[in-house]
Amino acid sequence: VKDGETLRVSEFGKVVALLSPLPAEKLSTFERLVREGRAIAPKRSLKDRKPPQPADPNAPSTQEILDEIRADASKYARLI
Repeated sequence: VKDGETLRVSEFGKVVALLSPLPAEKLSTFERLVREGRAIAPKRSLKDRKPPQPADPNAPSTQEILDEIRADASKYARLI
């Protein structure tokens, strides 16, 4: 039931009860997705993460890297 399954309780082959999770409207969207197996609940809080480290000041910028990739791609495109 915890994983979103519904269990049928039977007596002499006849279903006499259902055991199922709470209806979706009483759950948050995230809780519903976790129960349906479509999302994974976090194991830790984002507050526990270390802050990102500063970038290397000598490293090329993202724009410089993209410009280089695009220049290389246009060289190869002319060869085709």
